[in-house]
Amino acid sequence: MNDLIKLIFAQIPKYITNFVNLISRPKRFVRERNQIDDESLTEALTFLGITFVLSLIITSPLRSEGVNLWQHVAARGLLIVIAVTVNAAVLRLSWRLVGGKADFLKFFIPFCYFYAIGNVFLDVTHLLALGVAKFWDPEFYQLIVEHFRKKSFLQSSEAEAFATRILADAQSGNFTKALVFITFVIISQSGWVAFFLWMVAGWGTFREVTGLSKERSLAAGVIFLVLAVLVFFFSFYAYVALTEW
Repeated sequence: MNDLIKLIFAQIPKYITNFVNLISRPKRFVRERNQIDDESLTEALTFLGITFVLSLIITSPLRSEGVNLWQHVAARGLLIVIAVTVNAAVLRLSWRLVGGKADFLKFFIPFCYFYAIGNVFLDVTHLLALGVAKFWDPEFYQLIVEHFRKKSFLQSSEAEAFATRILADAQSGNFTKALVFITFVIISQSGWVAFFLWMVAGWGTFREVTGLSKERSLAAGVIFLVLAVLVFFFSFYAYVALTEW
């Protein structure tokens, strides 16, 4: 375990450099590393693995004290492997449907980077949103954390009672709780918006792989977006079933 931690920390400087380059120049970064060889695959998986460890650290405040850490890590790790593999397969299918042909690894390697960046966007924005809630409305923060751990997703009598109080306060002229709630939603969802926009910016990576036109690239993007939503719901329910918080 200590050797693994040392290995991860030794990779952090390179990870930071790669992260900055990937964010700023997604197509160029992936183009230089999207080769069908062991080195490119290892580098992509290492980037994804370090992102996974950072995600565990970022989300650690949400874990209950009684949760078995290693079962939690194993379940989340397994789900990430499945999610990346399935999404890469769906990505390849989307391009094949519009006439694009390329080896599976030509989609898998880039998607390791894309998935990792998306993970960072979502984790950071959710952390910021929770920070706002904790600072301005501790009651709301505690409600979110408890429901996250129970995986009830704010569908309970406590959540309904809290929503009723927000409306009552707003009607009486006190908009503090309502503003905190709205701010929480905006910040937490901004991660999805940022990821989508960055994904659009880097979509040309796959057009270069397949050599297709912009029109077919757009068609592949629409197909992938539809299929990715289905994969997301599958991954979401698997996440609920397998993970413990």
